Amino acid sequence: MKALKIAAAVALVVLIAGAGVATYLVRSIDTPEFKKSVLERVRQAAGVDVQVQEMSLSVFSGMTLRGVTIANPPGFKGPLLTADAFSLRYKLLPLLRGQLEVEKLALQKPVVTLVANAKGTWNYERIGAPGTAAAKPPAPAKKRGPAAESGSAPPVASPVELVLSRIALESAEIVMLGEKNAPLFKLQDANLATSLKLGGAGASGKGMASLGTINLGDALFVRDLTAPIEVVRDKVQLDPIRGSLAGGVVSGIVSLGLQGGFHYAINLELKGTQVKKLLEEAGSARAVSGTLEGKAWFEGSGGLPTMTGKGRAEIKDCQVTGAPVMALLAELLRLPELKNPDLDECKAEFSLGSSRLQMPVLKLEGPDIQLSGRGVTSLVNYRLSYDMTLALRKATLERIPVREVRAAFKDRPDGFSALDFKVTGSTDDPKTDLTGRLGKAAAGELVKGGLGKLFGKRK
Repeated sequence: MKALKIAAAVALVVLIAGAGVATYLVRSIDTPEFKKSVLERVRQAAGVDVQVQEMSLSVFSGMTLRGVTIANPPGFKGPLLTADAFSLRYKLLPLLRGQLEVEKLALQKPVVTLVANAKGTWNYERIGAPGTAAAKPPAPAKKRGPAAESGSAPPVASPVELVLSRIALESAEIVMLGEKNAPLFKLQDANLATSLKLGGAGASGKGMASLGTINLGDALFVRDLTAPIEVVRDKVQLDPIRGSLAGGVVSGIVSLGLQGGFHYAINLELKGTQVKKLLEEAGSARAVSGTLEGKAWFEGSGGLPTMTGKGRAEIKDCQVTGAPVMALLAELLRLPELKNPDLDECKAEFSLGSSRLQMPVLKLEGPDIQLSGRGVTSLVNYRLSYDMTLALRKATLERIPVREVRAAFKDRPDGFSALDFKVTGSTDDPKTDLTGRLGKAAAGELVKGGLGKLFGKRK
């Protein structure tokens, strides 16, 4: 009986002490001084200024930050991130069974702006960069025993399993700007809801993502994209993704690798995309109609310089009007119909690497005209370097009014006559060497004609 009284007395002392400690903790963190110290530690860790309009902290349940602004690192203007609110809610009781349970981790209306400087360094790469107070690691402890001899300490697995019951991204916007703040990429109205578990076996989780609009360089707009998300170990996969592109359907798989550095792989398929609408959305004055279908694969670890890929595309019922190259051909050959050629199909195969788009196959084919070639487009300055061949059916060739120009074409066994030429310049201002080639052919014909008159026709 005496032992029970002693135990009860000890338990009472422990409860009173615990309540006192809890009260002290609650009061100590709910002060301007503590909140200021928290922000200062965050600033030191990030190496940039961090501002919060309102902060609510609780030892037992978590925190809420409102009006969050993370400034850009030195050398960059404006904020890196702004958000209406950041919320963290957790439970402490599961710690008794070796589990840290986060009920909610949410970011509301974040706007992230990614920009590179003249050296190609992105602003996010400078967060916590060497030279800041945040990046100075503590002095390493002296190594002892077998681990010191091998040069590294053995990895220690965390005894606590982290469970994120709900990760939420609400109405997010991500903007990537290129040279002179030109828009490269813009993601609008992105929403994410998923769960995640981190333990000794790695990460695992499932959820759903929806993206309002993906804007690529103000030229390509993918809308209403949805995808289930699955996390397995160090890989995040969106499969299948489905969205709309200019009246058609875009589908595929996106994989994100996190081990050994960020890496992505994208497989896409297009069906039923209306080319005319696609160009109208891009603000292009060129008129191409038809239905686009194709497949493409890309992978990389960052922006355009890291990307590689390949694919193919075909436009059914292809019609081209207003293309600069075709207008140039029509003017030089004095064939107005080349401005709006009658085509059956348009095909292209491409590969991407080192910021260059290579096209080993480019074909525009119709009953009276064939335009084919191969070449490279720089995606940095949009310069062109293409070897092309224009082939005309004999009846079309005969409509060229200048005989010396017709002589530049070489007959082929398939009933067409062909002329090789080069395309250089830029996508907006293409140039060809056709004038020189046609002039050379005309000069040759004149020489032949002059020699014929001089020596007479052979009998």
